[in-house]
Amino acid sequence: NEGVQETIIAALNRPELAWLMTHIPSDDRADVFRRLPEERQESLLPALAQAEREDIRRLVAYPEGTAGAVMTSEYVTLPANATVDESITRLRREAFNKETIYYAYVVDEQRRLIGFVSLKDLILASPNERIEEIMHRDLIFIRANDDQEEAARLITKYDLFVLPVINGNDAMVGIITHDDAIDVINQEHTE
Repeated sequence: NEGVQETIIAALNRPELAWLMTHIPSDDRADVFRRLPEERQESLLPALAQAEREDIRRLVAYPEGTAGAVMTSEYVTLPANATVDESITRLRREAFNKETIYYAYVVDEQRRLIGFVSLKDLILASPNERIEEIMHRDLIFIRANDDQEEAARLITKYDLFVLPVINGNDAMVGIITHDDAIDVINQEHTE
């Protein structure tokens, strides 16, 4: 319930709120930040680590109602020339801080989305195979400035667990998970 959340957030002092913002998923972090009065936003930012500050600024820059406004930046990317073994090691190292590791997105040097691999793909592949040899190139994605309802529609239509989000330069900027899509659908039905 948004009213309960706002009451709890209002009762937190600055260090408590900073701790909360550091320990919740990035999409929820952006939602909480948007709900804060401007003076609390300004006092909170210096209390956060630089990575969280930059993440919040990036996510809240997308207008409400867009795919960018509901995405999370906690996803895994892999280079196409990495081996399966290197990629599994990377997943182990990054898994704790990511929304999901079931899918890893393959990006080029400009962070352009070129494919994806599932955790199952990685486990079943030979350790020395390159990601480019096993990646799926048939991508369904959405642009950050597209409507959030379109993202929910794509996730539902194609029964996706995760939908990648790209910007105008085709660079990957986030993911929208199935549970975020359900939230969008419920919000639209409520409206």
